[in-house]
Amino acid sequence: MQRRTEQLQLLKEILFRPGVAIMLTLYGLLQLISNFIAWILPIDEQAKYQFVRLATWRVWLVATPILTLIIIALIVRSALRVIAERDARHAAEISKLNEESSGKISALQTKLDALTEHKLKFEIDAPRSKVDVSYAHGDEGYSLGLAIFIRFINADIHTLIVQSVNVSLIKLNEDNTESEIVKIGQGLSEMTYDEESTAGWKLKSWDNIDLPISGREQTLYHPIRGYIDVAGESAEMFNSSCFLRVCMEAMNQPPYRRDFNIKWGNLSGWLDITPRT
Repeated sequence: MQRRTEQLQLLKEILFRPGVAIMLTLYGLLQLISNFIAWILPIDEQAKYQFVRLATWRVWLVATPILTLIIIALIVRSALRVIAERDARHAAEISKLNEESSGKISALQTKLDALTEHKLKFEIDAPRSKVDVSYAHGDEGYSLGLAIFIRFINADIHTLIVQSVNVSLIKLNEDNTESEIVKIGQGLSEMTYDEESTAGWKLKSWDNIDLPISGREQTLYHPIRGYIDVAGESAEMFNSSCFLRVCMEAMNQPPYRRDFNIKWGNLSGWLDITPRT
């Protein structure tokens, strides 16, 4: 349908030009007169009107090359204009499709951002949190004692679940890549007060805690005690390139993590930690 429309438009460009129309009309009129004479007059009287036929042929001989050049020029011009209009139409359609695609991509990106947004976060009270280094399992590695104060902040209106909290020791390599120091074991527990217990305080395991955090809630700090056992042959690995990473797994969001530098010093007693920037 579109191709036929373009053909009709091209034909219109050729036939409806004033010069072409005048020449075609003049030729057609002379040809009509010549045919009329040949039809109504005897052959011996037609000689008197021979000039009409001669005029018709002269007009045709003169008009033919001119018409040919005009038609060729018009064909080229019309074809170029049709191509330009088609390209402009295609460009407009592509632009419209791009705008629609951009809108859909933007909407999808908004949904993706909502899905990947951390609505449930945690904070570590760094001044009160400490790390202690000691040998673990004979000569197999080292044990890092942990005393961490952590609280959770839920920015959502709905209750979200803290599924697990993990602590790792990370090594920053010379090429700025990170690698986790092999972890042999881990144990995290929360110190809770039990009025029924004679000791008063007891440890509650944080393995797969599934801790619910109500909507818009900011919890109190949870006093966490625990350890991570890591593989290592020398205490020299505990330097400025080695830092602590706390990672939280929670429902409906990617893992959330925070990194902390450890003031290693001489590895004696409890060591301070500071947020890593």
